[in-house]
Amino acid sequence: MQLHWPPRALGLGPPLNLVTRSREQRAGFARRASQSAALGVAAAVVVAAIDYLIFNGETARRTPALDAHPTPLARVAITFVGGLAEELFFRVGVATLVATGVWAVLHRTVGERPVTVTAAQWVGTIAAAVYVGVWHVGMASDPGGTARVVTINVVGNLLYGWTYWRRGLELSTLTHGILNGTLYIGLPLLH
Repeated sequence: MQLHWPPRALGLGPPLNLVTRSREQRAGFARRASQSAALGVAAAVVVAAIDYLIFNGETARRTPALDAHPTPLARVAITFVGGLAEELFFRVGVATLVATGVWAVLHRTVGERPVTVTAAQWVGTIAAAVYVGVWHVGMASDPGGTARVVTINVVGNLLYGWTYWRRGLELSTLTHGILNGTLYIGLPLLH
């Protein structure tokens, strides 16, 4: 018996939703990569706006200045290595596992319909996004910070999940890295 992860009906087809392994997806990879980078910057603007409008800019104030620890080079490494680790764990692991379970249940109960796949992907994406938000709560040292940290993380992670299912792991990792880099490196430049 051959096991497909994710099930072919659920994802892009190749293992781990690697778009570069899929012949039909590979053709427009450069164009989609630039779109993913632009999505990452746009989402960072949305996250920063939510931070300022709802949380009075608390997340931005807690982001260390560029001349503080860690160094800018270390921030780049943290941004992309951390983003890759989170994508592997939360998208490939959590989101895909939840989506596979939901898809299996829906497939058995309502049959093979496009809504079955879409619903499973979104339930997996939302589950992973909430898990990431709760996982990052330890970063909140202020008493009211739980809602702020969960909200800020869920917004980005909904985008990463959508990108994972529509464009593959490579591009969700790129989007994640660009968003984090914009907030963790670019935002302190504006201070």
